[in-house]
Amino acid sequence: MKQSQRREKATAYHEAGHSVMALLQGIRVSSATIIPAKDFHGQVRTAAVPLEGKNLEIDHIPPRIRDRLEKYARYLLAGDIAQRRFDRYSVRTWQAHDDRHNAVAHLEPLAGSGREIQAWLDLLSIQTEQLIEFWWFRVEAMAKALLDRKHLSSTEIRRIDREAIKAARTAPP
Repeated sequence: MKQSQRREKATAYHEAGHSVMALLQGIRVSSATIIPAKDFHGQVRTAAVPLEGKNLEIDHIPPRIRDRLEKYARYLLAGDIAQRRFDRYSVRTWQAHDDRHNAVAHLEPLAGSGREIQAWLDLLSIQTEQLIEFWWFRVEAMAKALLDRKHLSSTEIRRIDREAIKAARTAPP
């Protein structure tokens, strides 16, 4: 397999991880692509970033907001985790930097210290790894569709996910 094909396949699994985790976390996905652009190899667009630009104080965050921030952090962590699950050698340290940085930014309003943020990030990473492992068949179906079509709309993402779940239910044990 050529280097460009390996990179595209790794990118497909990365973006599939984001897509499936978004669905699991109730985050609306607008599209997913593995068509490279100037600043990225692939991208998943969501309908909205929770609380972007809002000034939150740790003492005044309602539980539902905390839940949204944690869900979005899991979504951000899922791409790297899925890519590592697919091929741990395909990941470069710089690749997940933006996703991880954004996950930390979502946790900062919830934590009182850097140590607490790191512990929270570790917990969310473990939860995300377990979800990706459990729902791996959905990630594989999404990655295959991304490799076939290169770009998926919101409607296509939901359809592919429903079909993967249906196929898993009807498959023999």
